[in-house]
This record gives sequence, structure tokens and C-alpha cells, in this order.
Amino acid sequence: MDNLYKYLNEIETDFSEFEEESLSPEEVSKINSRINKKINRRKKNSNKALTWAGRAAVITLCCLAVGGGVYAATTLRKNTSDNLRIKSSQSETISEDGNKVTKKIYDEETGSELIYEVFTDGASETDASSFIEQINKAGVGNAEIRRISKQDTFIKIDVNFELDDISKFEPLRETFDYFVEQGYCVAANQETFDNFSLTSRFDDTEMLSWVNNYNIDGNNLSIEIFIDTLTTKALNDGTDPNWHEVEYDPEIGPDSLSAEDAQFEADYFENYYASLPDPLNSTISFDLFLGDDLGGTYTFVTKLDGNYENGTNERYSIDGGKAEIEWYGQKKSLSIDSYSIEANGLQFYGSYLWDEDWDAYEAEKEKQGVFSYVEELRIRAWDDLGNYYLLIPEPGSCAIIDPETGEITYDASEYVASLCDAGNDLSWQNEESDIKYSSQWADGISQITFAIERFTRTEDGTTREVTITTELVSDPVTIDVK
Repeated sequence: MDNLYKYLNEIETDFSEFEEESLSPEEVSKINSRINKKINRRKKNSNKALTWAGRAAVITLCCLAVGGGVYAATTLRKNTSDNLRIKSSQSETISEDGNKVTKKIYDEETGSELIYEVFTDGASETDASSFIEQINKAGVGNAEIRRISKQDTFIKIDVNFELDDISKFEPLRETFDYFVEQGYCVAANQETFDNFSLTSRFDDTEMLSWVNNYNIDGNNLSIEIFIDTLTTKALNDGTDPNWHEVEYDPEIGPDSLSAEDAQFEADYFENYYASLPDPLNSTISFDLFLGDDLGGTYTFVTKLDGNYENGTNERYSIDGGKAEIEWYGQKKSLSIDSYSIEANGLQFYGSYLWDEDWDAYEAEKEKQGVFSYVEELRIRAWDDLGNYYLLIPEPGSCAIIDPETGEITYDASEYVASLCDAGNDLSWQNEESDIKYSSQWADGISQITFAIERFTRTEDGTTREVTITTELVSDPVTIDVK
């Protein structure tokens, strides 16, 4: 059964004035898979797809020069219902009760706080009471949430463990490396592991979740968890008692469903989406089993209490550059027209056009003697702290199906480019290039510089040797984000 998502909610844009301040892929399939997971949903449910036109807005901000100027963007990151973040480098312990510790984190940039509870069943050689002493050090717990955020349809949680002996993690390293390599597929394929488990819930509903990335710094183990807010585990597993399998011809697809099955499917998903728990108004809990040597099972319980408005942060007009490429019958162009500073960091907007001729592509491949060839336009950014970031333009349209002909078209003229944070994408990018991209925007950034990057990947038709090149194809532009 396919994993299902709804994507793209209408967003109202908040306009404000803005003044200039004078200051002196892995293979293309992996890149596309990240886009497809978000925007290409089950075709039969096309009535649920909203085009990007709902998010596009006319930008009327003025007084901006062109080229490589520096622009002021003094703003507090504002939490909204689709883009919110609560992050802190350490937690404050509020109370202890048996094997439960209650803690709080406060985000100085967004002005939000989060109270959560941590339960543990303790390590095999440690009773619960002494283990609580171990995880509560001078008001800073060593089993804590460092960040919880919501971006579009995903809840992202960073959990930190300060271990007494980091070598105890070694039996888990191979498993975690596999998580990063496979990403979302680990959850989608319902894989289980003897030495690790993750279970996530909104209220009493178990949701699809997976480990996106992990990091070790000294004795600190950080684990990044993704929760899909639109996919229950029962839906993914095909165990929802309200569902029964429908039959269609795989050569034709969902359009081959009988009228009865098509009506059942439409009714099922209408009820399914209506009954999904709201992550902003549900208790969020998750269990992490790390093995007895690392403390057994940790249970975290919290809730995103707060009034999170709909809409976006302010969007600023900018001449961020334009680039065009033409290869093997394909033409692509990308421009950067505006940006916003969201709770989860910088986002860019602009126009994205793609004219494709696959017959010409196949003919040119044969002529050049290559097995595969691809060129992409994306955005590279770097801050004044020495960190690099990769932003992939994601055309903001779902499939638009003609009700009479059934033909599928895509309106990809508008895009949003947010930070590429998928662990499997980044691990491949970092491995294949000499640039180490970060999965989160750093705190304390004063300036960010960005430019359009041309990415090419060639696979030789005889040797299958892969050659990858990247080059900046627009002038760098710097913005002030204090």
C-alpha cells in the first residue's frame, strides 16, 4: 500500500516595508525522491492537491539594489502553524518523581518554551532511583530534547544523550549508519532491529517515524527523529481496519479501479485525513530503546502548547540572480526573487522552468556514450561562521489531472527552496563533494551568502564511472540576518 501524504496548505503572506542598509546528487533519483515524497501524492486523490498558486504572492517591497549587495533583514523568527521551532542548547530540570524527570527548554530566537517529561526503565545493572541521579546533573539532564520543530508535514525532534562511556554506542553504529543511508525507506519498509527501536505517537495514534541523522561529539550522542504527521503506522502497514485492498491494473494505475473501489478509496481517504490527530493539539510521545548498556528505553512526552497562527513570516524581495542550463534536449532556468526567515531558517522563492525532450535526451546519451547524465540548478549558501548549506528548489505543484482526458500536468513555475536536511541526501552530497553541508541552520549567524549552483553527474556507458562537478553560476549575494 502506498504511503500517503497531503502537501501544500494555502498560506497568507504578510507584507511589510523593507529598507536597504548601506554596507561596504546522489543520483538525480535521490534528489527527485525527496521532492516526489512531498508533492507527488496518490493520483486518484488529486482533489486533495493544491497548486503552488495558493502560496504565491506578489512582492511589493522596494529599495533593493541588484548584484552582490548586502541587505538588512532584522527580524525575530516567528513561529507559525506550518513552520515552528523550539530549540535550546540545554534544558532546565523542573522536578523529579521516581523514574520521571520534568524539564523545560526555551528558544531565545522564537520566544517559545517547551515543557516535557523523560521516563526511563534504567540500565540493567542500575535501579531506577540511582539512574535518575545519573541523568540529572546540576539542573542539566543528560537525556533531553534539544529541538522540536514542525515544517510543513513533518515534526522533527533532536534528542541528546550525555553518555558516561561513548564506546557503549559502538554496537549501534552500524544500525544508525544504515538509518542515515536509507532515510525514510527504513520506516516505509517497516524494518526492525534487535538493538534499537523507535515508536512515536500523537495521543494514542502511532505515527510513521524514523531516525534521519545522528551525531557524536565527545560523550554526547544526538539523534534526529522525523515524524510524518500525515501517515499513521497502520496506514503504512496496511493494518488499518477501515481499509481493504482495492484491485487495479498496475499497467494503467489507479484509473483502472472499478467505480465501487474508486468510491471506497475516495471515501476512505476523506475520512482518514479528517480523523488524523492534530500535532499542534496532541500529546507527542516517543520511545527510544538504545539497549540496556545505554539506559534501556527512554520515553519522552510533550505537547506543542501555544497559539500558532497560519501564514508565513515576512517575505523580502531581492535580486538573487538567475541561471539557465541546456543539456541533452532539456532546458532549465532558475531565479531567486525573494526570501523569508522562517522559524526553521532561510527559505528562497522564485521562478523555476523546465522544458523537457526525452527523445532528444536518449539520442544524445547514445551519441555521447554515457549511461546517464543530469544537470540540476540548486542553491548553495554559506554563513559567516564557516558553515555550508544546500537548498534544493522544490516546484510547488502537485499533479494536476484533466478530469476528461486523465492527462497529468505540473505547474512548476513557482518554487520554494528550503534547507536540504534529509540525512541520506546530505550523507551522499558530503561524500561526493569537498563541501560538508549542514543539516540545520546554525545559531548566531550574522550574514548568509548564497548563489545558484550548477550540479552535473555523468555515468560512463562503458565503465560506469561517475563524474560529479559543481560550480557557481550566479554572482554571490549576501544578506544580513541579525
